[in-house]
This record gives sequence, C-alpha cells and structure tokens, in this order.
Amino acid sequence: RMAATTILLESMTPENAAAIRQAFLDITTQTGRRNDTEWALMVRRCGTVLGARAIKEFAADKNNAALAVEGFAFVDPEGALAAFKAEEGLGDSKTVTNAWLTGVCRKDPQKALTIALGGEHDGINGGALLNQAIQSAGVEGAREALQRALDAGPEDAVTSEAFPGLYNALADALLHKYITNETPGEMFKWLEKQKGQ
Repeated sequence: RMAATTILLESMTPENAAAIRQAFLDITTQTGRRNDTEWALMVRRCGTVLGARAIKEFAADKNNAALAVEGFAFVDPEGALAAFKAEEGLGDSKTVTNAWLTGVCRKDPQKALTIALGGEHDGINGGALLNQAIQSAGVEGAREALQRALDAGPEDAVTSEAFPGLYNALADALLHKYITNETPGEMFKWLEKQKGQ
C-alpha cells in the first residue's frame, strides 16, 4: 500500500493534483477509513507541485497548510515564505514557520539551521528541526551542518531560543548511535569536546 501511494504521489502534476486529492477524500467518504500518514504525504506533495496554490487551497486548516508549506519550501524556500506570510492567519503561526523550516531542511540542513539560529523567527522547534537534519544528512552531516551554521551565524547564536533544542537533539542522537554501536564511551569523548564552547 505504501509503495503504491508513493508511486501515485510521485506521479502528481499540477494537472492531476486535484483528482489525487479527491481520491483521498473519496476513500474516507466511501469507506470511513482515514490514514493520516498518507494524507500528510499527499498534502506535502501538493505543496511541492502546486506551490502557493496549495497553501491557499489548504489554508482553512493550519495543520494542512503547514504540510503544504513544507512541501513548497522543499523546492522554493523564499517563495514558500512569501506565500504563507501573505496568507491571512498563517503569517504568524509557529506551526507553519516550523513546517517551512522543515521543508528547507529537507534539502539544505545548514541553511535551515542558520535561519533557526538567526533569531528572526520565534517558537522554533529545535529538536524537530535537528531530527529532520539527521534524516536529510545523517547524524554526522547534521552535526557538521550545525557547526557550520554556528560559525556562520551571529556571535550570540548559542543564546538563541532554538539552540538548546538543536543541541539536546544532537546529543540524544549521538547517544543513541553510540549505544547502538555498543561504543557508549564515545559519548564521553564528544561531551568532553563541548567543554568551554
């Protein structure tokens, strides 16, 4: 089922997006079934394929709008930011801002982490963002992207609202990696390197 859903969503175009969306709605109206995971994948894909149009179509529900923003941000971060800021009720939404950063992070973790540490957006979920960076680049890639973002960011980046969540999620991921590798002592080495930074 997931393979079929993936193939269907990969085939989405601006011309068939409405029909695919309707098919998802038809499944629920005809059978009462719902699958939130598949629905989220479909809305994200609509954002990727339809851009600002998808944000308008899903704007009535902030969670769906956030998924559309995430999909749009994956292909056009600036366009997605402008589109959701222009949509009434979405511009100041922390949920939508976090979704936008997640979309940016799917393609460019360093860019997303630099934005998060810049301090111009409130309510950033640093833990979720770092976890997306790990999904995009692996734990070492996410660690490197965070270091480069810190190096490129303002001097007070470590005092930003987002930094504790980013750092704690990185520490959790490294600990999980070292425990899984049966080398938990490596965590002590990493923590030792953090002293004085």
